[in-house]
Amino acid sequence: MTKGKVVAVLAALTGCAGAGSFTMNSADTPAGHWDGSIGRDGWTRPLSLDIEREGETWRGRWTSLQQGPGIALQQLEVRGGEVLFETNTLRFSGRVTGDKLFGTVTDLPAGGPAGEFALTREDPNKYSDE
Repeated sequence: MTKGKVVAVLAALTGCAGAGSFTMNSADTPAGHWDGSIGRDGWTRPLSLDIEREGETWRGRWTSLQQGPGIALQQLEVRGGEVLFETNTLRFSGRVTGDKLFGTVTDLPAGGPAGEFALTREDPNKYSDE
């Protein structure tokens, strides 16, 4: 194999190896504590999410001041920067971009659009003593 072919093969392999890193930037992971709001049927309410990854499994909790204690998110899926989850009556489809998570809400019983949500990831260092 000529020197030029070796360089071409190495460049191609390096490019392929790096391609996987574009699926999700580490800043675009949904892990963390998120605060923001849900706008639905003409009203806006505060919303908080806690999302964590344990191995290959994602888990999360939804907290809304109107609903009292948090409830576990159902059907939580993460595909790249896309985040999908449900509560008993709502389906959320969103996208993580840096420290922002935003998307649409679907009313499961009605089967139609119900609103939008927008959240910002809280900085865990914000509350440290250092």
